[in-house]
This record gives sequence, structure tokens and C-alpha cells, in this order.
Amino acid sequence: MRLLVDTTYLLPAIGVAIKGISEQIVLDLRKKDHSLSICTISLFELAANGVKYVVEGKLKAEQVLRGTKAVAADDTVTKVAYEDANVLSSAINLRREIADFIDCLILSAAVIYCDVLMTEDVDIRRSANKERIRTIIREIKPDFKILSSRELF
Repeated sequence: MRLLVDTTYLLPAIGVAIKGISEQIVLDLRKKDHSLSICTISLFELAANGVKYVVEGKLKAEQVLRGTKAVAADDTVTKVAYEDANVLSSAINLRREIADFIDCLILSAAVIYCDVLMTEDVDIRRSANKERIRTIIREIKPDFKILSSRELF
């Protein structure tokens, strides 16, 4: 299955543990023969989250630099460019219903290039239940799913 993973699942790469999510989740997904993708805006989000923890004294800058670089260089994860015309066009339509434009880009990239968006993001999951969002998604990919890690495993 082609999965686009949300930024949450990348946080362990910089040393941030997320309660209830295995730090090895990306490796576990690979073992199940899933094809993994990320939207390149997630690299920005990963760095931004990391810097927040550096400023708070909870992480070292080297961890953020090393982890972000490792994710960016990982050839086993397909990078979907947020500036891709199809991704942007769809994200603009989604923005009418979803307040966070970064979430729009991630959802758009997933719908266009993958079968599933794996996310724990409550706002994305709640928005996906809106009729307008479901219509946009069905027009692009009728069988598309949004799943949490618990639903996937």
C-alpha cells in the first residue's frame, strides 16, 4: 500500500518521542512492505518542531540537523513536493474547509500520490468527515483512506 505519513511519525528521527506511537513506526511500516512517502512540507515542520525543542533546551541543535538531514536523504521514502502544481491546486480547494494550509498540502499530496494518509492529526481527521472534503477526495481518488497508526496496525 502507498502511504503518505504525516510529520508526527518523523519526529523520532530528531529525538522526539510521541506518546502511544512506536519510535520504530517507520521501520515497522517498511517491514510490512508499505511504500512510504512524505510531503516535503513535512521536512519544514520537522525542523520547526525541532527548533522549538532546541530553544526550550529539550533537544540539541545537532539532533535536529542530523535527523532532518537523514529523513531528507532517505531514498526509501518518496518525497512529494508541496510545490507540485497538482498538490497546490488541490490544497487550495481543501483550504476552503481546513484552516491549516500545511495540513491541506499534506492531505493533498496524499490523495494525489498515495492510497492512504497516515495521521494522528485530529483536525485533519475531523475535517475529512465534512461533505465538501469527502467530495474533493472522491473526485481525485474514490478509495482513498485516512488512517491512524492504530487503524493501520
